[in-house]
Amino acid sequence: MVSPHGMTTDSKGNIWLIDDGKRAGTDSIPEGAAKVVGFTSDGNVLASVPISSPILRQDMHLNDLRIDLKHGKKGMAYITNSSFGTTPSLVIVDIATGQAREVLAGHYSTAIQEGYVAFLEGEARAYHKDNVTLPSGGANGIALVGNRLYWTPITGRGLYSISTDSLSDFNIPEADLEHSVRYEGDRPACDGLAEDADGNIYFSAYEQTALVKRNPDGTFHTLIQSPLLGWPDGMFVTSDG
Repeated sequence: MVSPHGMTTDSKGNIWLIDDGKRAGTDSIPEGAAKVVGFTSDGNVLASVPISSPILRQDMHLNDLRIDLKHGKKGMAYITNSSFGTTPSLVIVDIATGQAREVLAGHYSTAIQEGYVAFLEGEARAYHKDNVTLPSGGANGIALVGNRLYWTPITGRGLYSISTDSLSDFNIPEADLEHSVRYEGDRPACDGLAEDADGNIYFSAYEQTALVKRNPDGTFHTLIQSPLLGWPDGMFVTSDG
């Protein structure tokens, strides 16, 4: 491992993580360092799939992932690239073949929202690319609910989704994917997401220092508010709630 970020489990209980391959103080991502890695529940390596050139760009920040076992021989990995630069995107990896595809690079659904303002510990912070004063980036939080993938830019308030039938099909043109993206409405400013078996999505609402639940019908409910929830990122909902 070089720089592991997001972790998740698949529907069989295997553990997966995304290694973005980049260390502080280095200007590049070495070939083979960025990868999707899977482990069985007893700790054995299930898969290690490198993300290489030309898919891999040096400004990529492979941030979080979900594993879809309904598509592909061994499943598909959907990854958010929040980007160390200005080109966020989604990356899809076929675990069986190692084939990868980058989509929605610079698309409004993955991009930094122009004019974004957030409140950090009560202080208003506006995003300016030449003077960044708040944690920022594009597509970051990710959730897999049924046959739809959801994501959120960290510097933005929109929630977006797309069908996994479309996203997993490498033969569908980029333009068709762009038109298939669905805006699901706004949501709390957040970093990571979580989801449960009932189709609820959870947001770490850092402005409110709260944990907020989005129900399948699109309504929201604050579960808890606490100063301890300053900036939660990785979350996981257990089967018993």
